[in-house]
Parts: sequence; structure tokens; C-alpha cells
Amino acid sequence: MLQHVRGILCFPALLAAACAGAEVTLRPAEEWSDVFSGVPVRLQYRIEAPQGFRGRLGWALSVGASTLARREQVVAVEPGKPETVAIAFELPKVKPGVIMEARLSAAVYGQEAAPPAAPHERTLWVFCDDPFALQTEWVKQLGIVLFDPEGKTQKVFEKARVPFTAAGNLDAVAELSKGLLVVGEGTSFEDYPGLPDVMVKLAARGVPVCCLAPSGGRFVLPGSEGAEGAPSRLALRRSDVIAELDKRLDAASWPPDGKVVANSLVVRSRREAVVAEALAGESGWPWLAISFPRDRGKLIVCGFGIVSHWEAGPAPRFLLARILESLGGKENPK
Repeated sequence: MLQHVRGILCFPALLAAACAGAEVTLRPAEEWSDVFSGVPVRLQYRIEAPQGFRGRLGWALSVGASTLARREQVVAVEPGKPETVAIAFELPKVKPGVIMEARLSAAVYGQEAAPPAAPHERTLWVFCDDPFALQTEWVKQLGIVLFDPEGKTQKVFEKARVPFTAAGNLDAVAELSKGLLVVGEGTSFEDYPGLPDVMVKLAARGVPVCCLAPSGGRFVLPGSEGAEGAPSRLALRRSDVIAELDKRLDAASWPPDGKVVANSLVVRSRREAVVAEALAGESGWPWLAISFPRDRGKLIVCGFGIVSHWEAGPAPRFLLARILESLGGKENPK
């Protein structure tokens, strides 16, 4: 009889423990999946348990059939209070030009014999630090001309060993007849009101142009009344264009702050013309691509923070590589 009573008294506690395990959730705290090889990686998971949880977090990192690392750590989650747990590891260096697919599996465990709760699995794409590895000669042949009043893009290009010729003024840019023009991140059309017309004219005559995250000002879109050039196509896109250029690149979130868009374009009507106004933040369109009938005649205005996030993760620098490949007529990777 006493044993029967004890069983009845213990049953609610056992039921609560089982329910707690069943309601535990495990989610990545970061949304990005692109990481550098050969350097320490630190990722966080958020554990929630409405009724509390005491147990272990186990995780395993693998490439193909090989397990690179496996660890466990004790976790304690108070009722209704999410707990953030960090895991750290280092991936082996990948060869230049190689992008490796890894798998990170994680789960929480209660009692020794209990099955894992809230299992989670994610793909990590592992990149080398040089987006132009094995393409040095091809990038050189692009003939990049950089117009960068802010100077930030030039510093990044120099550190990344991207070959370019610096254009000291807008008049020199307007005279280009070959090569590829890159307008540095953060350049304002207010400070250089003639720049939009120059970009359109260059693209219309076959000189590809990439303008990185303009910080202000406006320009009349070609094709509207009074605008220069007659485009064959004009497209406004959001972050989904990143995955279209390369499905392995993070499109929703970049480290360290989760932001992908630095500046964007808001399209407005002005008298009888259509204008694109550059604004800080992601309230508008972060991508404008204008194609012209002439071969390679293309203008891309990219609002993603490539230069400002260059050191934080692989996606920004490899996105730049994909943009240059697109402008240079190279087929995008599948």
C-alpha cells in the first residue's frame, strides 16, 4: 500500500519532467550559415522550456561521413526564461576556390536513457578568405576603375589584393571607354549629382557599372521621360537576388549585427519622370539592375553592406565576386 501511495505521489513529478522535455525548443540564435575555414567559429543556440529543464546539450560537426567534432555540456533552463548557450569549434582550412558543405547537429538530453529532445540540424558553408582565389588574372582583365570619394572601398580592395585603377574625379570616369566601373560604398548622389547620368551613359555604351550602397541623393531612371539611355530591362529586387547569384550565400542575415542591407532605393514619381532616391536602411529596394541592348551594358546598384561587413563573414566578399562575375559575363555557380 505504501509503495502504491509513493507511486501516486511521484507520478505528477515524472509527468512534469516528461512534459518539460517534450516542450523544450532549441533554435540557432544566429540566422547565418556561412563561415570562414581555419579560424575559430562561435555559434549560439537559444533553449526554451516553459516548465524548466535540466540536462545536456550535445552537438556534432561533420563533413560527409566524417565527424570533425563532438561535444556535450550541461544546461539549466529556468521556467519561462530562455537560456543562450554557445558552442565553439574550428573548421579545417579549405583549398582556394573550394566551398565545403558541413553539417552541425544539436539536441538536448534529459535522463540518460531518454531520447533527445528538440533535435536541430543545419548546413554550414565553409569558405576560404579570398573570394578571388584562382581568378587573379581574370579579375585583372576586368580593368576595374574605382571611383571612391569615401575611401573605404579602396582600403578593402587594397587589403584583398583586388586590382584596380583609382579615378580621381568624375570627369575621368565619364571618359571611360572600356573596363568596369565600381562606385565605392557610401558615395552620395547629392555630393556628385552628375554621377547617375555618367553611370547610365557608360552602361548604355557597353561599360558595366557597379554602384555600392549609395548613401543619398537621387537619379532619374532610364526609360522615363527626359532620362538618358533606353534600357532593355530594369529590375528592382530584394535580398532574394543573393541566393539567385549563389544559393550558398546568406541572404537573410550577416554577422555581426544581422543586417544585410546598408542603403536602399525608394522609387518615386517626380513631375513626369521616375526617380530612385537613395536612403539609409532597408525601407526601399536594395537592388537595381538595368540592362542595355549593347553587349555587357549593365548597371547594378547594390544596397547590401558589402564593404561595411567585409571582415565579418564570407557572404559579403563572395557576393562581390558573384556581382563582378555577372558584370564580366562569367556564368554564376550553381
